[in-house]
Amino acid sequence: MVFDPFPGIPMTENTGRMSRWLAAEETISTHQLRCLLFVIERSCHQLQAEGAPIPIRFVYARRLVLDALAIRKALSRERRQ
Repeated sequence: MVFDPFPGIPMTENTGRMSRWLAAEETISTHQLRCLLFVIERSCHQLQAEGAPIPIRFVYARRLVLDALAIRKALSRERRQ
């Protein structure tokens, strides 16, 4: 069974819009986003070590989470100023 970082969500959505939504979603903590990123990256490394292809969903999911974390960081800086 392959890990799916965003089960039930099609990866045809605009990644910028999805990242902004993730960043703004208050029910998802920054810690949870970092943990999800860790799981995604660990899964990619395991697949790569096995010589298996990395699913495109992992590539999209990694980009979404990285962008969401960057947006949150920028927002927290703005709030402190």
